Amino acid sequence: MKKSVIVSAIIMAIIAAHVFFVMPLAGKRAEMKELLQVKYASLRKYETFIKSTGNAETELDAAVKEVEALEANAFQDKNESLAFAKMQGYVQDMAEKSGIKILSIKPLSVVKYKHYADLPIQLEASGGIIQLGEFLKQTDASKQLIRIDRLSIGVMNIQTPGELKIRIQVSGLMKL
Repeated sequence: MKKSVIVSAIIMAIIAAHVFFVMPLAGKRAEMKELLQVKYASLRKYETFIKSTGNAETELDAAVKEVEALEANAFQDKNESLAFAKMQGYVQDMAEKSGIKILSIKPLSVVKYKHYADLPIQLEASGGIIQLGEFLKQTDASKQLIRIDRLSIGVMNIQTPGELKIRIQVSGLMKL
């Protein structure tokens, strides 16, 4: 009898230990496992971010070099009037090479930004579609930072449809 009471007490102690100590640990273990998985995912995300930071710095350095190269192609004059004159000459040379006849050139108001200024010029010209295409090609291939803002094309005379009246607004970039 004493033996059966001792065995029963040991079995009860094992069951009590299992219920009060082991079973709560299983729930806690699952909770801790889930928390570790979340923290591990966060760690991976931060590691990826840190690795990409090096790439971003490399790309930023490349962008700075590209901007410096482009700045060399901006008009570098100290005075807006000189820059307008240089740009006007540059555009006239391109028009002459392409065969476009310039009727008038009119400088427009300067648009200033923080470190740069836009120097817009309005051209009225005449020529054929081939000459216009050549002028646009030269503008695109230009070393200077010039862009076409507006382009209007019309027929000069209905009897000579090959002769076009062209109105172009061209802007050049000047470094301040």
